[in-house]
Amino acid sequence: MATYNTSARKRILSFLKEHAQDQYTIEEIIQKMDGEHLPGKSTVYRQMDRLVRDGLVRRAVQGESRHFLYQFSGGEECETHLHLRCTDCGRLFHMEEEESREILQQIRSLRNFSVDQEKTVLLGRCDRCAKEKMKP
Repeated sequence: MATYNTSARKRILSFLKEHAQDQYTIEEIIQKMDGEHLPGKSTVYRQMDRLVRDGLVRRAVQGESRHFLYQFSGGEECETHLHLRCTDCGRLFHMEEEESREILQQIRSLRNFSVDQEKTVLLGRCDRCAKEKMKP
């Protein structure tokens, strides 16, 4: 299938690249890009679906809600390492390639099991959310 680099797609992708460590709902993307002549909401939804399908953006469920969060994934760059996702805030963390390789080797040697690292995300709680939970 052909990839169409529309101006909307370029602007959305550029925004997500600039904020690669953050995740946003589509509503937040629209709000934060408000001054950038962003197209209508339906166009943004359509473009996000395509960006996810093309492997440039990752989609995650926000906590236990029905809301999706989107984050730039870098396309090919994310195929070489595992990811950690905070179940509270939804942020996605990239593990180092060497760390990922060691974990995958250990699983292979202990369980004779090959993990699909492109689709595997380890769930847990990030430092920031763990500290928030500890506050009275």
